[in-house]
This record gives sequence, C-alpha cells and structure tokens, in this order.
Amino acid sequence: YKQNRGFPPTLRPQSQSFIPCFFFILYAPSAVMPAILNNPLFISHTSHSFPFIFILKFLLFFHFCVSIDEQGQALLSWKASLNLSSTSQLGSWSPSDPNPCNWFGILCDPKGQVVELSIRSVGLQGSLPSNLHPLKSLNSIILSSTNLSGTIPKEFGDYKTLTLIDISDNIISGSIPEELCMLQNLQTLSLHTNHIEGSLPLAIGNLASLVNFTIYDNHLSGEIPRSIGE
Repeated sequence: YKQNRGFPPTLRPQSQSFIPCFFFILYAPSAVMPAILNNPLFISHTSHSFPFIFILKFLLFFHFCVSIDEQGQALLSWKASLNLSSTSQLGSWSPSDPNPCNWFGILCDPKGQVVELSIRSVGLQGSLPSNLHPLKSLNSIILSSTNLSGTIPKEFGDYKTLTLIDISDNIISGSIPEELCMLQNLQTLSLHTNHIEGSLPLAIGNLASLVNFTIYDNHLSGEIPRSIGE
C-alpha cells in the first residue's frame, strides 16, 4: 500500500478541535468514509485485510463525534477532574452534544456564550474550576453544597465579568486569594460554611460593586480591613 491507489488526497483531521470517542476518529472524518468504502480500488486491494476494513467500519459507527468549542472543552476538562460517584451526575456534559448550552447547570446568552455555571446540592467531589478562561462572558459561578474541597483558585481573579460567586456550604480551605479582590464587577460573594482560614485580604475594599458578602461559619482570624468600608 505504498502507492496511491485512489484514496482521498488527505485524511487529516479538521482544523477545529475534536473530542474523540475513539482515537482513530481523529484521523478519518466521517465525510470521507463513504468515498473510501465505495472506491473499487479500495475493495480490490483490501479484500484480504479484515482488520483494516473492521477499523473503517468502526469509524463509520462513531461518525457522530463532532467538534466542540473552547467553552465545552474547558467544562469537560473540569468534569474529568472530578470524582463523580454516579454517571448521572453531569451526565448531559458529553462530547456527543457539542453545545454546552444544553448541559445541566449551564445558562447561555442568545449568542451561545456561557453566562452562568449553576450547580447546587450535587456531590461533585473535587476542586473548584481554575480553567474557565474560555468562558469570556461568564458572570455567575454557583457551586453551593457540592462537596467541593481544596482552595479558592487564584484564577478566579481572571474572570473579570463575574458578578456573583457562591461556593458556600462546601469543604473549601486555605485563605481568600488576593486575586479575588480584582473583580470590579462582583456584587455577591458567598463563602460561608466552609473551612476558610486566615484573615480577610487587605485589598477587599477594591470590590467596589460588592453588595452581598457572607463569610460566617469559617475559621477566619485577624481584624476587618479598613478598606472594606471605604
């Protein structure tokens, strides 16, 4: 098979990013499969190559694998890091549906941009997401009572469009990162009922739009910064 025997000129993957159902699918887009299987040269030269034919038929079976945008990739990456106790949890978060706007707990604007991640009272068991930069229109993160642990990611300070963060009633530990005080549009910050330690950041007064701030039932110490009343 060293010579060109009528195969399509290229089997390169598409330029868009793909979430694979099976690693073979990356190298054979479904659009070219009928042309390959119906090509007389292919049939005559592969009559004794059962494994090759089987693989191609397998690829056809999985032709539903489709491209997914950066928003969906980021969310699926976070899902993969979680220790989900049941397949039904975030079951709708699947590469078979390339539109994250259809997924549980996801709200989008009319342009298809994710504006809200809202999951309550679901045992996710893992860390808070630190990779949501592709969600450029995200304004709400609500992950209350989800059994999340670890620290508050400093990357939260990069999500400049956030107006609401509710990560209450979890097992969040560590201190409140200074980067969180960079969110000029933040109006609601709910951190209560966790294991947060240390003192409030001195720069917390930079949250000029903050209206609701709940921090009770933690392990905080030190004084309330003067900047919080300025």
